[in-house]
Amino acid sequence: MLPAIAMRARFVVPLALLALAAPAAAARKPARPLALPAVDGRTIPYVVVVPRDWDVRQVPGGGPGLWIGRPGARPEAEPELLHVLPSAQPFGDPQQVVAAIRAADQAAAAWSAPLVEVREVAGTRGVLMRMETGEGAAARTVLALRLPAGEGSVDFLLSARRADFARLEPLFTTVLTSLRRAEAAAGRGR
Repeated sequence: MLPAIAMRARFVVPLALLALAAPAAAARKPARPLALPAVDGRTIPYVVVVPRDWDVRQVPGGGPGLWIGRPGARPEAEPELLHVLPSAQPFGDPQQVVAAIRAADQAAAAWSAPLVEVREVAGTRGVLMRMETGEGAAARTVLALRLPAGEGSVDFLLSARRADFARLEPLFTTVLTSLRRAEAAAGRGR
């Protein structure tokens, strides 16, 4: 379930999306749809729109999943990456996922989730969550979207220093809402 994101985010944060100073700069960069490869045998049936010069890779020592961003960017050195984490855990009912996150939020001291809602993306009901972690210089805001993926699920995580989040949130939201089912995106290209 999405509360597991909180545990993963403690170790994955900081990670963010762009090395660009403003969403307007990102809008000027040519974009391209990027099909997501399987990770550890788990299919990620989505396409995301990213700047043309971004690539997708697994980062040795950078944790599980895929990292999407500028060529050569590393999670520990440059936090400006989209992290894609497939999971064997079934997605389940989105309303129940939201309820479970809200209950976990009430019990959590290390993080809070001021936004948790069912959101339709790619014609699929997913769960969108904004999570606050850390304090002071380590304070981060994570925007996470969980979608079903076959028998499991996949999390898309974007994060920024809390002070930078308001500036980057429109861009983060644009990237997350660009997600499309791989078969639907392929059908439009015909």
